[in-house]
Amino acid sequence: MKYKGRNTDGLRQILTQKYVAFFCQAGYEPFYNWLRTGYPQFQEGGSGIGTSDNKIARRWMYPQDEISYNHANYMESISKQFSGKDDTKLATWLFK
Repeated sequence: MKYKGRNTDGLRQILTQKYVAFFCQAGYEPFYNWLRTGYPQFQEGGSGIGTSDNKIARRWMYPQDEISYNHANYMESISKQFSGKDDTKLATWLFK
């Protein structure tokens, strides 16, 4: 596909190509770039994503060791950030 130039469509093309190029070679970087930029744009809600409502996760889960060891601080953190719901599909403060 021909480059669409120095505009939003051109940036979208570049970010999508970067995601594809990094996907199998750059660890978690494609995931973080997608979180940061929103590109490539994925269609959510279809089947096969792997979560209960077929949405893409926006953050990592808290480790079970952390929850067990430091439960009071874990609950405080969840209540402040996510209104008491530990759901990985909710956006963190950085992306709100």
